[in-house]
This record gives sequence, structure tokens and C-alpha cells, in this order.
Amino acid sequence: MGGLTHGRYSAPSSKVTFPYPAPFYEASGLVENPFGSLLMPQGRVVAYVHSGGAQSSYPDYINDLIKTTLAEALPLVGDEGDTIRCMAGHAEDVVDDTMLDDLVAGTNIVGVPHPSQSDAPTFTWTAVGSQWGLVVADVNISGLRFEMNGADNITAAMATTPAATGARFLGNYFQCGTGVANDAAIPLNLDGDDPTVANNAFVSDAGAVSSVGINLGSSPPVGVRILNNRFDLETSADTVGIIQVGNACLSLLIAGNSLNQRRATGAAAIRFADVVSSGVCAYNTIGLQADGVASATGISIAGVANLLVRFFENYNSDEVGRSGVLTPVVAT
Repeated sequence: MGGLTHGRYSAPSSKVTFPYPAPFYEASGLVENPFGSLLMPQGRVVAYVHSGGAQSSYPDYINDLIKTTLAEALPLVGDEGDTIRCMAGHAEDVVDDTMLDDLVAGTNIVGVPHPSQSDAPTFTWTAVGSQWGLVVADVNISGLRFEMNGADNITAAMATTPAATGARFLGNYFQCGTGVANDAAIPLNLDGDDPTVANNAFVSDAGAVSSVGINLGSSPPVGVRILNNRFDLETSADTVGIIQVGNACLSLLIAGNSLNQRRATGAAAIRFADVVSSGVCAYNTIGLQADGVASATGISIAGVANLLVRFFENYNSDEVGRSGVLTPVVAT
């Protein structure tokens, strides 16, 4: 192996490879680091959002731009790349489908601190018709906590339309249910092309049920990337996947995800209909509660007459204390 030679680095003598993809990184509107915040070069923070308004602990430049709701902040976005920063302690209810009515293409809605923390900026869905609907292109939503559990049978709690191309959902926390009823039936529905869903958590409490976790819609979207997410959900039917590919989606990449399917009789964590979908499904790890033939479950394929997706190193375990096996079965 290489090392330091006279103060200079020499390349390794042999190639080192890893069985899983490197951690996913992609530019968002605002990047936190120990020394402050970094903006994208073309961006600016146009508003800070805190439900309590101005705070004595904030400097004047933040209090001068403070808004108490996201809807108040959105009209301030002017140029593509502008950022709205949701602050620690912000809490807001999503009561209908109008919160993002003034959303502008290229907007970054970014939260700090990390969405798993107790003071993370939090949006709570409180009605059946509650929805964040994206209808413009190139929107980035990062670092937010979504409590989609304030009402039962919320359909498509978060959704992109065909016009919402290039949407990015990066590093968010989706709480999809806390009761025995179907809280968020579909936490995320994708109809716009080229979306990226990466480094998010989709979870629900024991007993809570969702129809799916991520549904690829009927438009159908092209160029979907679902990367390095954590799923811990129970779907509403045995052959329905946490990630559901029911329509002909081209150029898919579903990779590096961890999926725990909690349905006692569920056989699917990722489900492909027998339609003309193409792309790659790789390096996903799956856990099932239902004990069956692990190589034939976990990734559920309705048929192969039309399906063009290729599979690489996906593992499924349906037994306690046993490592997973490759699924689907290995090509010959």
C-alpha cells in the first residue's frame, strides 16, 4: 500500500474497493459546520423562520429577517438559489395544502439543527387534506422534521407534480405514524422527473401502518434516485413495498437503503410491477418479519416480461440472528 514518501503521497499499489457506495453528498442551500454556515455561491438567506418570532439570543441581522411561518417567508424568495432557514425550535402545523402556494423554482428550505434532535424545526400534519405539494422545479428541502401523524388517512402527505422536476429531499426525518390507524397513507409521492431522495429517515411507531413509504407516481417520473435512506415501516398489504415502483419509471437508481418491513406477513420491502422500468437496484439491505425463502422475498418482482431493471448485491434477512442472503437470486 502507498503512504508518505519524502513528504509526498504515493498512490496505493493495489485498488481498494468497498461493497457499498460511499456516503451520499450533494449540495444543498445551506451547509452547517463547526464554524458557521456555508451558502451556495449564488445563494442568499432571504428569511429565518421561527414560530416564536424574534429571539433575544439571535443577532440583529437574523431578527431583522425573522418570520413566524414558512408561508410568510416564501414570497421573499427572488432568485434561484435563495434559501429560507428554519430555526431550532420552530414548530408549525400543516392544516391544508396551501402552505407552499408561493413556492418559487430553485428555493432551498433548510433546517438546522439535525432533524433527529428534539429542537429540530418541525412541521406537523393535522388534517386529512394536509399536504406539501411541489409544483415548481429545482426545490431543495433539507434538514426538516415532518410529523405526519396529526390525522388519519393523510393521502400523499408530500408530493411532487410532473412540473416539479429536480426536487431534492436530503437529510429529513419523516415520522409517518404513531397510532394504529393509517396516518400518512403515502408519505412521499413522486411524479416529477429527476428527483433525489437521499439520507432521510422514514419511520413509524409500532402498530402504525402506511400504504407505502415512497410511491413512484403515475406520470411516471424518469431519473429517480433513492439513496442511503433508512426505512422502518409497516405497509398495509403483504405484496406492497415500502418503495413502490408500480409504473414504468426509466433510469432508476435505488441504492444503499436500509429497509425494515414490519408487517408480520409482508414479503416486500421494494416492489416492482411488471412494467417497462429500467435502471439499477443495488446494495440495499432488507429485514422482514415474515419467515419465508429469503432469496425470493424482500425485493418483490411481479414479473419479468417487461421489467428492465438490473439488481446487484441486495441482501434480505427474514430470521433473527441470521445474516441476509442475496435477493433476487443470482443470475447465471
